[in-house]
Amino acid sequence: MSSLSLAFTLAAAAEAGAVGGLPPIVFGITAFAVFMLLLLLAWLFRHSAQTMIEGHHVGEDYARTHGGATGGAPGSGH
Repeated sequence: MSSLSLAFTLAAAAEAGAVGGLPPIVFGITAFAVFMLLLLLAWLFRHSAQTMIEGHHVGEDYARTHGGATGGAPGSGH
């Protein structure tokens, strides 16, 4: 089956209201869920580049300004 005939088959099925036996709302919900998961993945790595450029961990800044230990071994420079 060529890609063009596959496209026509999917378009005809979409006009019928369901592709693969699932209602269109399921595709919308699935697309939204995938988008949100990708957004979460991007959010989890939001400080990675800056940390790599500066060469220190974000938690060290907090510990330094709040009087806590940095978590590094003595003399390790961390």
